[in-house]
Amino acid sequence: GVQVTFDTVAADGNTTVTAGAGPGGNPAGFTLLGSSFDITTTAGFSGNIVVTVPYDEGSVIGDEADVKLFRWNGGGWQNVTDSVNTSANTVTGSYTSLSWWEAGAPIFVPPTGVNTSLLGALSLMLMGSGGAILGRRFSFKP
Repeated sequence: GVQVTFDTVAADGNTTVTAGAGPGGNPAGFTLLGSSFDITTTAGFSGNIVVTVPYDEGSVIGDEADVKLFRWNGGGWQNVTDSVNTSANTVTGSYTSLSWWEAGAPIFVPPTGVNTSLLGALSLMLMGSGGAILGRRFSFKP
């Protein structure tokens, strides 16, 4: 689950983590890796808050080390990543206030230089020849 650690707690309180749809869509150029988490507290604290969020490894396309932790700053997503633990499938970041948090991975962009027109034409030729073969196989001659 989500882990929240405060540098200094001055007054006791309750910290709540709620999974849901975060505000503002996904961070630009990134895809969401699981849930967004709204983290709130009634505790009095100072200093940084370290947040560790799990992510879905199966949703990562590309290098898992490129996973980032984002925090909603009221107008957009801010990268607050400190580290990625690819063995535990968690990403950790820190900031001085709480909000929505989510793990994201860069959107996969296929490599350039692949001639998709040639691949498409080849696919059509193969489908066409398969139809001709099937047509001959099942034709009836009296």
